[in-house]
Amino acid sequence: MATVVSIAEVRLAAVPCDRLDALARFRTLAGLQVWNIDRRLWLRWQQQQPELATALLAIPEVWLFIPDGKHWRRLGSALPDFTVPTFDEGKPLDYFLHPAPLQPRFRSETQRVQPLRPQLVPSDAIQATTALRCSLAELADWAETATTHRLAHIEGMHRHTTVWLRGANLPRLPNAQAFWGQRVLCPLGQRLQPDWPEALWLNAARVEDNQWLIVTPEGFEVLACDRFAPLSRAGIRRAYQAQINAQGGRS
Repeated sequence: MATVVSIAEVRLAAVPCDRLDALARFRTLAGLQVWNIDRRLWLRWQQQQPELATALLAIPEVWLFIPDGKHWRRLGSALPDFTVPTFDEGKPLDYFLHPAPLQPRFRSETQRVQPLRPQLVPSDAIQATTALRCSLAELADWAETATTHRLAHIEGMHRHTTVWLRGANLPRLPNAQAFWGQRVLCPLGQRLQPDWPEALWLNAARVEDNQWLIVTPEGFEVLACDRFAPLSRAGIRRAYQAQINAQGGRS
């Protein structure tokens, strides 16, 4: 009787070099070692990583292996695969995903260097909303009917007449703008071009650890994100009333 093998038992994979971008979200996964051998990147790990194995399974032309004593066995095969190379000390996945070191090239005086112009471009990728920007007035209207439990599970930060919200169950407000990303936030339906990892954009913009980089068609904005606090109906009312009083004082 054949032994049923779970995808979680996979511990080794060989990925075509041109498919590595599909694994960018695993760049910081602990215990993952990588080798570049014969135009394939070999990935090996020790503990169960079902999410990684599932992502690998979706890559065309990938080879998956499970341990078989001192050898490796191809997933779906009953015999050891003796073509698997011998591995020495590997490198982390991040080593292969970072752009190669810049090599300076000298140009003649008649040549002009074209500046890099980051821009937002349309994206059809499905992204989860991680932040919301709305007016304080719109938030105040919604908060009057929201439950106390839901308010407590959303964090907000008030800047003038604008509120930034973050959380897993953000409200659907008609005039709010939704963003996706972890620390580099882009409007839903758009992405940054060039398509760099967040770490490179944060480094290029000199964004500190407690800040977000907000990207809109109007440009870039750095937002300090250490002042977020759980929402409360009373707190929203006080902030909105203070805004009304300030506007009345200027009129």
